[in-house]
Amino acid sequence: MCLAEESHPGAIILDLTMPEMSGFEVLQRLKANPETASIPVIIHTSNVLSEEDKDRLLAGARTVIQKSPASHESGTVCS
Repeated sequence: MCLAEESHPGAIILDLTMPEMSGFEVLQRLKANPETASIPVIIHTSNVLSEEDKDRLLAGARTVIQKSPASHESGTVCS
């Protein structure tokens, strides 16, 4: 059983880069599970995504937010 099944969160913010499995796999598992399929998922990533990847993610996620390369490199959120 996964934590989302136990806690029934109102939404999940998901990074695509994780140590044990990719965010793509996590999203696929969440949406395939009737206990977690209705939980809204927001993707937040610094990965550069192809249009194909974005389309794949948006099939299961509410939205995809990409960190800009400038803010990622400088380490600042605002100037």
